Amino acid sequence: MFCSKCGNETNNLEVMFCPKCGNGLTSQPELPLNSIQRKILSVSAGQKYPILRLIAVLYKIGSVIIGILGVIFSLGSCAAMPSYGLLPGYQIFLGWAMLFGSIVLAVSQWALGEGIMVFLDMEESIRKVAEKE
Repeated sequence: MFCSKCGNETNNLEVMFCPKCGNGLTSQPELPLNSIQRKILSVSAGQKYPILRLIAVLYKIGSVIIGILGVIFSLGSCAAMPSYGLLPGYQIFLGWAMLFGSIVLAVSQWALGEGIMVFLDMEESIRKVAEKE
């Protein structure tokens, strides 16, 4: 008998609950799963919170984009362009300020994505420990 939640195979037909995940087992016969189907079922049962994982990846992608654009725009502001009434020293100062600000923002946004992944990894680790007990 196979667990419908985690795909664990149980040979003992008298067991009411899955020994791996604790899911209630039914006495209805289930279709036999091959090893690939069991692996897919167990992996999909282990991946919780897919939207949070997507958001973490989007934060990381956004941080790379912010970093790249920040470097490009700060270099562009330091280039020899008309200053439009600004002293040349102010133009270079603004370029450095934009570079520093974009780096701080990119690193902060990357850290936010990593923080989400840390919480998801903690949840997964705690769940695995609870399943073993």
